[in-house]
Amino acid sequence: MQTIEPITATTIETSSDALVLVLSDRRVRILWERCSKKLASATELERCGFVNIRTRKERDGMRWSVRIFVLALFLVSISLWAADDPLIGTWKLNVAKSKYSPGPPPRSAIIKYEPYGEDGVKNIRDEVDAQGKVIHSEDASKYDGKDYTVDGELGGGNPPRATISARRLDLYTTENTKKMANKFLSTPRRVVSKDGKTLPFYVKGTDGKGHPINNVAGYDRQ
Repeated sequence: MQTIEPITATTIETSSDALVLVLSDRRVRILWERCSKKLASATELERCGFVNIRTRKERDGMRWSVRIFVLALFLVSISLWAADDPLIGTWKLNVAKSKYSPGPPPRSAIIKYEPYGEDGVKNIRDEVDAQGKVIHSEDASKYDGKDYTVDGELGGGNPPRATISARRLDLYTTENTKKMANKFLSTPRRVVSKDGKTLPFYVKGTDGKGHPINNVAGYDRQ
């Protein structure tokens, strides 16, 4: 059985879908889905049985810290301590595995996803379209269904008119709603493969010019 080095948290927060450890420099959000079926389906009270909590009083005052030990037996991988979102990372478009309707597809595209806040993602996209034009855009949104602005070429001007909202359907699947000037455009859905190596990207709706689109873009992790 693998062992996990303990981490020190000042506060523990729980919700229906995650355990949140508040550290001195960041918050670590561990989805129950990342644990075994036994732990994922347990009640909140039963989950306490899997977590050994010890407190200690620090030398410099009244501050208490809580050391959390989670048995590796109930974890999918040790990596969940650093991040619980398999989308995070850099992805490259595989044109051969993609289908654009209508086409043509872009010549190339690189998307980098970074953590944003406690429960969100930042999207940095660099693309070369079919005509050779370089397109750069960025957006950052939490998985709360609220609208966030899109900056760059896809933002629709200055100030940006395009917005995006995001929600998480499950551990591997997220869905966005894109709007331009508060008008619905499309619903991109991203589904990370269980092995974390591929990312099918489904987009249905219309483009910025009102033309219908139905694309399946295949991305490979870099």
